[in-house]
Amino acid sequence: MIRLFTAATVLLLSFFTIADAADAPPEIRPVKISDNFYVFYGGGGLGGNVGMSIGEDGILLVDAMRDVTAPALFEEIRKVSDKPIKYVINTHSDADHSGGNAFFADKGALIIAQLNARYSPAQSDLKVSDAFSLIFNGQTVHGAHVTAHSYDDLIIYFSGNNIVFTGDTFTNTAPSYSFSDGAQGQYAAIDAALGFADDETAIVPGHGFIDDNAGLQSYRARCAEWIARIAALKEEGKTPAEMVEDETLLAIKRAFITRPRDSELAQSYIQRPITRVLTSELVSTVPLSSEALDAITGLYAFEDGSVAEIRQDGEKIFMVKSGDYMIELLAQSETFFKIRVFIDADIRFERNDAGAIAGFTLSDTGETTRARKLPDGA
Repeated sequence: MIRLFTAATVLLLSFFTIADAADAPPEIRPVKISDNFYVFYGGGGLGGNVGMSIGEDGILLVDAMRDVTAPALFEEIRKVSDKPIKYVINTHSDADHSGGNAFFADKGALIIAQLNARYSPAQSDLKVSDAFSLIFNGQTVHGAHVTAHSYDDLIIYFSGNNIVFTGDTFTNTAPSYSFSDGAQGQYAAIDAALGFADDETAIVPGHGFIDDNAGLQSYRARCAEWIARIAALKEEGKTPAEMVEDETLLAIKRAFITRPRDSELAQSYIQRPITRVLTSELVSTVPLSSEALDAITGLYAFEDGSVAEIRQDGEKIFMVKSGDYMIELLAQSETFFKIRVFIDADIRFERNDAGAIAGFTLSDTGETTRARKLPDGA
């Protein structure tokens, strides 16, 4: 990957050296960006990268690592500053980024997340919709919502420090594992980050190493090549297990990765981002009439008493469950739907003797769960 060695990237070279200690056990490592900004590198199962703004207003964090590693993160923070932690902004609600929310909330922090985080187990206090701005420590913090890796992704930009946090919409240690909204969402996330960035901007991925504008643009080009090659292999009838042996795809995979020692990732790992493309971007759908859509929308009760909602959002169909999940349904017929991003997962709606939708069966890797449709207004 070609890099522009701006003042920002030269400043960060020590970070690459520290994080590359080959045999060291995983530990949280701070990277000093400036006197008022740090990045804490997670990795090794500890959780995603964390940003920290320090100033007269206190401390603002971007992400909170896992629940079990949040106390260690707090210890590292306290080695730098004893100021109160006022905010945590989540880039998305995956547990390795939001699991520490409850810990920092107990310390007095207000947790900010995107609105769709309500369909996840992540704790949050204030939810934003499409965009927000927050003035903190003398600079404006901008947030932009995209759907790429998750339905609640936020791209975060600190104007004073000129640093962007992408969450898991960008990684420079592996191929893309976004695609909750297909290629369209992946490109939207990259473009949102690039919209904040210039040649001096430090770009912090959810996992991996601090990068720059050129690195993110290169990543966008690799994503297009990755998707196109997987689509071509699908046309040839290749399975995901066979795709991991394809030399052209392997060459694209290596171009995603910036560290030589990480250039050979296990086939089982590479198969996951391949299947995400296949089950999101490359699933054909059939159009449904408004009558067919109206027939399936509503509330459904599972056998354990929990309730989920099938609802429309524009042209999309979702099943949502507060505090649990949000999944998109891809129509294969009026009553059969695949679940976007999930392999071997689908929903079959069932009709009663009168022809009305009475419930559905959810199948996920061979296990089935049944739900009955509740009367309107229930």
